[in-house]
Amino acid sequence: MVAEHADAIIGFVKLRIMHALDRPIFVPRSYAEVDSLAVRAQYRRAGVGRALMERAERWAADHGLNEVELNVWEFNQGAIAFYEELGYVTERRQMRRVISNGNS
Repeated sequence: MVAEHADAIIGFVKLRIMHALDRPIFVPRSYAEVDSLAVRAQYRRAGVGRALMERAERWAADHGLNEVELNVWEFNQGAIAFYEELGYVTERRQMRRVISNGNS
């Protein structure tokens, strides 16, 4: 989905339908995942991102989905604040550690 102004694309949101694995430790479910959201810098804080996310949520509902998930980098505090303002909550955290593999 795109947001346009004066015949130019000023933002977009990319969604996909996801299906949780049918495994003993998972509850089978389908949900929408926001793969990407971007708004041109000069249009940020003007409601474009909010409008795109609202449209994404309507799209999900229209497809029989009742959840929307997304990932956001920990350093991106502006995006985290934006999503929290829209009602999104942190559900899990992905962590990593770089280790030597013995070849370096």
